[in-house]
Amino acid sequence: GQGMVAQLSTVPGMVLTGICDHNQDRIDKAVENYNKLSGKDRTIVQDTDFRTICRSHEVDVVVDATGTTEGGAEI
Repeated sequence: GQGMVAQLSTVPGMVLTGICDHNQDRIDKAVENYNKLSGKDRTIVQDTDFRTICRSHEVDVVVDATGTTEGGAEI
């Protein structure tokens, strides 16, 4: 999660448009870190339900960064 956010903030042409976690505090931290590292203050779709992210017109690609088989299978 957080490592992926840090990497995305430095890749030209890649923009974090949505983030999901079961824990809202981790979502808030990831959004704050992304905006700080990227030097941008973006509005990022946030939810504890991955389906909200998947339905967003802002999101082109979903990356599973759960690190667990169960999490990836649910997505």
